[in-house]
Amino acid sequence: MRNPYKYYIIIIYILIIYGCNSVNNRKEKIDKTKKSLSQIEFINNKKFKFGKVKRDTIITNKFIIKNTGNKPLILKDHRISCNCTNVKISKKIINPRDTACVELKLDTRNKNNYVNIYCILIFNTKQKYYKISMSGSILNHEKNEK
Repeated sequence: MRNPYKYYIIIIYILIIYGCNSVNNRKEKIDKTKKSLSQIEFINNKKFKFGKVKRDTIITNKFIIKNTGNKPLILKDHRISCNCTNVKISKKIINPRDTACVELKLDTRNKNNYVNIYCILIFNTKQKYYKISMSGSILNHEKNEK
């Protein structure tokens, strides 16, 4: 009579080897998915501090964005924190190794004291939301004239 346990051991050994290969294949697929996502880099800072300015001044800053991934970077949408802010976007689709400019323009006409405005950019990246901001103090004319 043959030993039936011998066949069970062989089957268990085959299942273990097959299972290990399956785990490695899944890890490779996950790594490829991560590499295929677009990646973003801000060339200059994401925050711009303009210091102290007089009221009725228009403050402008350009934020440069670079696509460091190997897929097109797509700006899906943007949201501003205040109607006093205007946003200009040079490109909504940024090819790999290319750059684009997002310009924020702040109208200080009805502003006083410290101001912090921001724009949320929504991209096709793993981290969906990016915040760029401008901040500083708005000086009232009457206070300066005294």
